Amino acid sequence: MVTRAAPEKRRQELVLAAYREIAQRGFEGLRTREVAAEVGVNIATLHYYFPTKESLIQAVLEHAMGRFRTTLAPHGCYRAKGDDRWVALAVRSDAEWTALAAAIGRPDLEADPELRTAAGRKRNELRLDEAVESWTSARGQHDAVRALQARGIPCVPLLTDDQLADDPQIVARRMLETVNHPVVGRYLNPATPFRFSKTRRVRRRPPNLLGEHNDAVLGGLLNVPARERKRLAAAGVIGRSFRLST
Repeated sequence: MVTRAAPEKRRQELVLAAYREIAQRGFEGLRTREVAAEVGVNIATLHYYFPTKESLIQAVLEHAMGRFRTTLAPHGCYRAKGDDRWVALAVRSDAEWTALAAAIGRPDLEADPELRTAAGRKRNELRLDEAVESWTSARGQHDAVRALQARGIPCVPLLTDDQLADDPQIVARRMLETVNHPVVGRYLNPATPFRFSKTRRVRRRPPNLLGEHNDAVLGGLLNVPARERKRLAAAGVIGRSFRLST
C-alpha cells in the first residue's frame, strides 16, 4: 500500500540528491539524469515532481534556506518602544551572539555554557527571545537598530507605510518618486528598483486617462483624419468619458 507520505518522501530524496550535486559541482554542474539515478528513479519520475530544471533548483534553494534559518537563534521580529514598532535581527555566529549579549547588557547569558553554541541557543530560543524583546521594547525602534548595527549584528527596522517615505535608505536610493496626476494630484510612487551606471533613470508617467492618447495614436500613428476622428467621437466609438448603453 502506498501512503500519502511516499510522494513527499520521494520528492525530498530528489531535492537532497540535487543539493549534494550542486554542493560538489555548482549550479552549472547539475545534471538531472544523475540526480534521478542517485535516487533510483528514471528521468520521467523526476520530471513528474520537477517539470523543469529551474523548479528543481528552486526547491534546492528553499531547502538550503530552511536549513540555514533553523540554526539561527536569536532570530526574528521583536517589539520596540511605541505603537506597532518592531525590529528584525538575526544572530548567525558565536561572535555575533557575544556581541548581542553585550549590547543588551546580559553578561549572564554570554557566560552561560548552554548558549555558547548555535545548537544550545536554538534549544533555548524562547528564553533568548524574551531577553532580546525585554531590551528592544524599552527603546525606540531606530535607537535599537543603530545600537545593534554598531556592534555588527544584522538588524533592521520593520517600517510601516507612513515611515517608508522618510527612511534614510529609501531616500538615498530614491526608491520613491513624486508623480503628478491630472485627476488625483501629486502622490508618491515606487521608482525603478534597480540602477545602471550608464543608463539614465526612467521617470514614471502617471497612468493614462481614458482616451488621452486618441489623437496621438489615431491621428499621429494611424493617420486617421481629424474629420473621421470627430465622427467616431460623436458616435461614441472613441471618447474621453464612459457612455453607458441602455
